[in-house]
Amino acid sequence: DDDDDDDEDGTATEGDLGLPEETMMKLRQAYRPVIVCVNKVDLVADDDGDNIVEQNNGEKKKKSPSSSVYVNTPAKAVQTIQKWRSALPDAFAILPTCAADGPNDPGVVALRSILLANDPNVDVGSAIRGLGRPLPAMFAATK
Repeated sequence: DDDDDDDEDGTATEGDLGLPEETMMKLRQAYRPVIVCVNKVDLVADDDGDNIVEQNNGEKKKKSPSSSVYVNTPAKAVQTIQKWRSALPDAFAILPTCAADGPNDPGVVALRSILLANDPNVDVGSAIRGLGRPLPAMFAATK
């Protein structure tokens, strides 16, 4: 299978994630929290039907790009998030985003809220809840 670019230990390889190994090592050894944004989650599923929903009348219809990509995140986006988690197990968060939706995209709002967490006017919890049900590997496991 060409899509299986994992090392023997199950971690994603640098080619699989598009970053050189040197960069991945710097991220793994970072002294500050690492946040990964997986952008364009609205575009990843067109080839295997993940964006197709069946209507009550049995007719199949493509989901609109503006529908919440976090409630029904395409399988390939979930797999990508899991690959990033395996490559960066200590990353603070791995957020699905659709920047084409602009500054009100739930992933962009969550990122902005995390980055501005010290601002008393920012409600990080609300922004995270805006993503919908957390996906496996989206947030680091508590130790």
